[in-house]
Amino acid sequence: MSYPFVPRDWQERFVREYQTNTPKNFLLEGCTSAGKTGGALYAYVFLKDGLDWKFLISVVPSEHLKKQYAQDAKNLFGLNLYSVVPQM
Repeated sequence: MSYPFVPRDWQERFVREYQTNTPKNFLLEGCTSAGKTGGALYAYVFLKDGLDWKFLISVVPSEHLKKQYAQDAKNLFGLNLYSVVPQM
């Protein structure tokens, strides 16, 4: 399937690094507008079949960012994310 997302160089390197090492935990860190959301979603879409991933968990700090993340997932990769709002 073709997606409108075109990965940046660092995003390609990130996916290759993850694929080569397949760590249990991986921290993706970057400044505002660096492409962290696209990079994380790209990694999931690119690696999910080969690594037999069944689901994606994304944690964001606010309701606004949750909606933005879900919209980016849909627009860039056609993913429909189910969002869970913690009960306070």
